[in-house]
Amino acid sequence: VLGNKEKKEIEKYIAELNADSQKEIVGDIAQDSACDDFMITGFEGRHKAFLQIQQGCNHRCTYCIIPYARGNNRSVPLPLIIKQIKKLLQQGFKEICLTGVDICSYEPSFSGVVKDILEQIPELPCLQFGSLDPAAIDDDFIALLSKYSNLDSHFHFSIQSGDNLILKRMGRRHSREDVIKLCQKIRAVRPNAAFGADFICGFPTETEEAFANTCKLVEEAGLSKLHVFPYSEREGTPAARMPQLPMEERRRRAAVLRELSKE
Repeated sequence: VLGNKEKKEIEKYIAELNADSQKEIVGDIAQDSACDDFMITGFEGRHKAFLQIQQGCNHRCTYCIIPYARGNNRSVPLPLIIKQIKKLLQQGFKEICLTGVDICSYEPSFSGVVKDILEQIPELPCLQFGSLDPAAIDDDFIALLSKYSNLDSHFHFSIQSGDNLILKRMGRRHSREDVIKLCQKIRAVRPNAAFGADFICGFPTETEEAFANTCKLVEEAGLSKLHVFPYSEREGTPAARMPQLPMEERRRRAAVLRELSKE
């Protein structure tokens, strides 16, 4: 078993493998300051390729274990991103989707790296994004949507809840009003924009009223493609120590929200 840091040197560990080798080699991912520079190219038969521009996360949402498994925020250098996109275009891919654990935390600037990509590779047919943090989308990004037609018009947000108290207890940095305003801003420059979102149902202490606020947000923000999950405890997280809802109720609420996305 190799940790996320050690897997970058998997060839070395395989070459050294013998009967006396350690069965588990897992270092402290928090000490890793480098970003993996390998690129996945195995998207044969597809028009879209996924490109990782960032790893790790500096935020501490109360339900999430990812920072402890993937380490702190680390960004792929711009020259390497440009090189990799050009290689993918040469291989015939028409759509490039930027991905990462928290791509909006790309340093020094997410909107800046998007602008650099569009300016340095004007022949890029379509640039897309993985999950976006509503709290981190700035006016510079909105301006790019207005200027560059090769930015895709579908946006997927990590929203998680439509209730402000639950969002606060989750450790999220946005409010339901922020989400509505963001969708309005994007639609002002992209009338054909489509929005998807991640939601967690049955978070600890979520009341029926709080869940109803989430359902209302779907309509108020005009969200159409939902990824819905019943809350699942992660040992060692603050949320796991909060009063829990029965799993049956979490699943019921998740089913209700999924039905909304079909309407």
